[in-house]
Amino acid sequence: MGAARNARTVEVRAGLRAGGGAAVLLTRLRGFVQNPQCPIKLRRPREDAKQFRSGDKHSVPCECVVELYELLWRWGHRSGSSSFLANFGFAIPDTIVIVHGKPYAWYFISKKDGRLLRKSGQHLTVSAIEKKLCRDGPEGHVAGVWLPAASQFPEARCHDSTAQFLGEGGLGALLGGLRPSHNGIIQSFVEPPGISNLLARTVTYKQRTSLQVRTNRSVLNSAGRNMFDRAATFEGWEGLSASSSHYVSHKHPHMEELILAVGESFNKRIEEENMRQMLFIADDQHVALHFKVARDGMLFFIFGSVVAEKEVILQTREKLIMGDRVMTEDRAPRRTAPSRGLAGAAHPVRGPPRHVAVVRWAALGGGIALTGTT
Repeated sequence: MGAARNARTVEVRAGLRAGGGAAVLLTRLRGFVQNPQCPIKLRRPREDAKQFRSGDKHSVPCECVVELYELLWRWGHRSGSSSFLANFGFAIPDTIVIVHGKPYAWYFISKKDGRLLRKSGQHLTVSAIEKKLCRDGPEGHVAGVWLPAASQFPEARCHDSTAQFLGEGGLGALLGGLRPSHNGIIQSFVEPPGISNLLARTVTYKQRTSLQVRTNRSVLNSAGRNMFDRAATFEGWEGLSASSSHYVSHKHPHMEELILAVGESFNKRIEEENMRQMLFIADDQHVALHFKVARDGMLFFIFGSVVAEKEVILQTREKLIMGDRVMTEDRAPRRTAPSRGLAGAAHPVRGPPRHVAVVRWAALGGGIALTGTT
C-alpha cells in the first residue's frame, strides 16, 4: 500500500484539567489535515455550493446486486404461505430484472396474502411492465427507477453504471429502447413519507451494524430542478443530500431500531448463503443494504450495493469508538505505596493527570478513535 493509504498516528497527551489540552489537540489535527501528503481531502462549503448550482451531471456509479432479489424470493418460498412482511420485517416494491435487454424476472408482494412472488414468463412483457409502472400522476412525479447490475464479469454489467429516475415518458422510452447491453433492474418508485426523498443504508463491520440516512435537499415533486437532482440520495453526489446517522420520525419512533435489526439479520443471511464467494466480492469490499420508509410507514428493501471498506469504516466509526476498550473498561483503582513520612501513613502514588487520553487518528478510516487512557 502506498504512503497515501498508510495509517498516520497522532498521539496527543494533554491534561485536560489544565484547560489547554483541547487547543493543543485541535492545533495538531489541523496541521495533520493541512499536510499536502494527508490522504484525507477536505472540501470547502463554497466549493460544494458551486457544484450544487452547476448544471453538470451529479450522478455517480451506483450498481445493485441483482442476486439479492432471487435470494429473498427463495427465503420467502421456504417460509410457506405466510406473509413475507411478517416474517422478515420489510417488503420490496415491484422489481423487474433485466438481463441482456430482456425481462428475466418480476418480483412483487401479493396483495392477497403478502407473499413475495415471481411472475411467470407469459407476464414478462414490456407492455405489462409499462401498464403497471406508467400510471397517471402529478406533473414531474417519479414513476420508476433504473439501477444497473453489479458484476465482476464485464458482459454481465450495463454499459452505463449510473442510476436513473424516470417519469412516465422516460420509463416508456427506456422500455422501448432496451438493448443487449442493458443489465439491471427497473423498480417501482416508493413515495417517501415527507416532501423530500430519502434512503437509509446499513452496513455491518466487525459485528457492528450502523445506519446512515440521506435526505435529498430538494422538494421531490418540484419542477425547478431535473428529476435526478431532486430524487437522488446514495445514487448521486453526496452534496445533493443531508446525511445523518439516525432515523428520526415522530410518527414511527421504532423505525430506526427496525432498520438496524432488519439490516443485521439480512447481512447474517447473506453470510450464511456464501454470497460473498458467489459474487467474487473482495476482502476489502462489503455489501450495503438500502431501505426506504413509505408514506404508510411500511419498510421497503430497495437495493444492495458493493462498497469499499474505507466507506464502511467511515459509516461505522461511531460504534467502533463506543465499542473501544477505553470506552467500555472500568477505571483501575488507585494504587497506594508506603509513605516515608513521620506519620507512616500510606499515600496514593502520584501519576499523570486522570483526564489524559491517547487520541489516534487513523487516516485509513478518516476518524478519531480513543485507544487507551492512563
